[in-house]
Amino acid sequence: MSYFKLKINSILAVYLLSLIISIFIVPTLTDLNSFKQFIANPDIYHLIGIISIYLLILLISFKRLQVLTNRFINSLSLRICSFSYIDFAIWFSLFFIVNAITFNAESLYTMYNFAWVIFSLIVISLVSLLILFFTTKSTKIQDKEIRLESYSDNPILQAKQDLLNRREFVNSFSNELKSLLVYDEYSFVFGLYGSWGEGKTSFINLVKETIQNDKNFMIVEFNPWQYKDKQAIIYAFFNEIENQISNSYILSNFSKSIKKYIKLLSFGFVNIDLKLNIDLESDNFSDVKQEIQSKLYLIKKKLVIIIDDLDRLQFDEIMLIYKIVSLNAKFNNICFVLCFDPVKIRQYLEANKFEKDYIEKIVNKAFYLPLPPQKAIEEYLFNGISDILLQNKVGENDINSFIKEFSYKYNLKIREQFQNIRNIKLFLNCIKIDLPLIIKEINVVDYCLLAIIKTFYPMIFEHIKNQPNDFINTPISAQYSYRELFYEDRKGDETNQKQRIDDLLLKEKNLQLVKYLLCSLFPKISNLYKAFATERNEGKATQRFEKRISDSESFHKYFQLDVRIDEIPDYYIEKKIYKWNISSKDFIIMDISESIKLFIEDSKLDEFLRKISIFNKLIEENTIKHVIEAICLNMEIFPDTIDRKHVFGLSEYYRAEGLFMELINERVKPLEMQPLLIQLINTATHMPIIVYIAFSCIKEKNDFYNVNKSVNKDIIVNETLKKLRKHYIINKVNIFEELKQYRELTFVLYQWAVNWNYGNENHYDEVNNYILSIVNHDFNSFVVLILRFSREDTKWQTESIFFQLDDLVKMCDIKELNLLAKKYSKTSDIDSEILKYINEFINASDNFINNKR
Repeated sequence: MSYFKLKINSILAVYLLSLIISIFIVPTLTDLNSFKQFIANPDIYHLIGIISIYLLILLISFKRLQVLTNRFINSLSLRICSFSYIDFAIWFSLFFIVNAITFNAESLYTMYNFAWVIFSLIVISLVSLLILFFTTKSTKIQDKEIRLESYSDNPILQAKQDLLNRREFVNSFSNELKSLLVYDEYSFVFGLYGSWGEGKTSFINLVKETIQNDKNFMIVEFNPWQYKDKQAIIYAFFNEIENQISNSYILSNFSKSIKKYIKLLSFGFVNIDLKLNIDLESDNFSDVKQEIQSKLYLIKKKLVIIIDDLDRLQFDEIMLIYKIVSLNAKFNNICFVLCFDPVKIRQYLEANKFEKDYIEKIVNKAFYLPLPPQKAIEEYLFNGISDILLQNKVGENDINSFIKEFSYKYNLKIREQFQNIRNIKLFLNCIKIDLPLIIKEINVVDYCLLAIIKTFYPMIFEHIKNQPNDFINTPISAQYSYRELFYEDRKGDETNQKQRIDDLLLKEKNLQLVKYLLCSLFPKISNLYKAFATERNEGKATQRFEKRISDSESFHKYFQLDVRIDEIPDYYIEKKIYKWNISSKDFIIMDISESIKLFIEDSKLDEFLRKISIFNKLIEENTIKHVIEAICLNMEIFPDTIDRKHVFGLSEYYRAEGLFMELINERVKPLEMQPLLIQLINTATHMPIIVYIAFSCIKEKNDFYNVNKSVNKDIIVNETLKKLRKHYIINKVNIFEELKQYRELTFVLYQWAVNWNYGNENHYDEVNNYILSIVNHDFNSFVVLILRFSREDTKWQTESIFFQLDDLVKMCDIKELNLLAKKYSKTSDIDSEILKYINEFINASDNFINNKR
């Protein structure tokens, strides 16, 4: 009834308008011949088209009509509300239909063919109205689907996302808001205080969730830092209020009143340099303010205006907001919530010579955001890291190992960095984006420590990336350089290096934490700061196996997030080893053979062998013997040429020899070594490898200590001699033809002749007779022999050629070779370069023989 009492005048005016139209305009239209003709004989398709157009308009505008209906329903609840255009449309439609039928019944009788169309339109309209009313009442703002695993820096929106257990404080703050009377004479200003990253905006969102369904509140959010200047801030502030109210209610002239108010305020604030020179008691200003106040009074809600991120503004903009709040504090029904860092605001005030307690003059009640529980922060951090590792298919055992090592470092020092959720999110986002690109090639603990530096100390990160030699022992440029690796410039003054690091650290606030991170990552830095010595004492081999950033081969991966194109990924080797561990002996031998051929083509064989050496710990016990045998059986396909890339000037052949014995020495049990070596000697088809086995067993001062002390040397030597005699003497294999591509040819003959310098026995006569039996009848074999004993056997163009005759004499008669050389030098069809070589040998051997007399 109150609705009709309040709007009776407007309803009567609408009735009179509909009456006039029904009496004077409708008859005129119905008398038109074209209209009569259409009504008398309507085309069925035209009628269907009219209904279709009407339905289409309804469907297209349904969402807007829903919003409009919601505003209309909210407006009906107001004690005093204006007669809106929706009221007009509803009453006019009703009165027009009744009056048109009443006063034009005779004319409308002729429209019986058209009646079903009119009836259909009316039914559709009524059904649409019912749908609008009921869906509007039942429609609630649907919660956005929130991915709890997201590490977005955006504030949380719902209580289910609250990981810091702030429910009690949220309820306390909400109850303070609810305790305010709707019709307080003046507004109230709350201050929500907290430093950067402590979650002020998230807290406000939780408060909003708590009070959003309370009919006594309407929430207006305003973020002034989004606007470019003071005038834009003023307009945006009041427009936000106007939009929020107008979206819920239909209040006549409310928008105009707000615009007048904005105009008056912007003149006073902006044009007169923020000085309140407005006559607040002037008729014009008071009238406008009273108009706004009357509308706010109508809605019967406490308007909660939340102004966030004040501390992001410039000082003059902060003062503008404070003055806006002060000016509007006399409005009824308004409550301000100002969110900022009080320390930062007080610094602004002090810098601009304002009193520090200026804030207290505006804020009626302050709430300090409580510090989040450390346990909740730690759970969020470690759960986040674990989730990222699981997403990247890291095994549970590896995750547990990571948690154990990282937890130790975290509890020791790193927890200082993670005092709020925002810092954790920044860190998790860093590793979530970058880690998947390189996770299989780096040490995850080291990467996380580096990610802390990258996220919070970017200058340190850039220095590490650009000046690696300050942090790792082996210079990056020296990875494949024999000279630099062994003659690294040791004159670099550690004092100067420490000074550079100190100067860099002084620029950081948390100096001690950064120093700890650097010492944890780099043993070289740990040695500089003895007081910060960490648990990192592993050797270079362990650093490489664990893919530590302190290893020169792994270092670049932490920054490039990729593997170099000329490099074999560590994961490729690890995956191949895993495959060997679950495969048969025959498959392993075949796979290693194919891999050797593949990497010879790609010029990566040396890299392949080095990485098997690095990751040999991953090869299981029941697999290691098969891998050793596979290398042994494939020795003859390893190239024996030196490339500038090779570490220490070793060919792939020498690298394979070393790997072969390294695996035996480090991975085979002592009691199993001798049976394995005898088996390999008997099955090997490449003679240099069996000679190398005997050599490694007998030589006492070498890298294969376990082998040396675990085998019976006599047995190994005898087995090797038997194999050599059978192969070369009994089977009459020409060693100069068989091994002409290998530098190991001289090694085989020499060790055989001197019996590996083991005991008092030697086999000079046996080897001498074997050599002479071949070279006496084969010129090419003779050439191979003297070339292999030359100092520079690939540089025939050099002016001087040196021969290792001291070694050659221990396995063959130099006099016999001298005579043979003189004989071959007289052959007419010898190549000139080879002839030059033979003549040099003749001269060298003549001098050697004369000196021995």
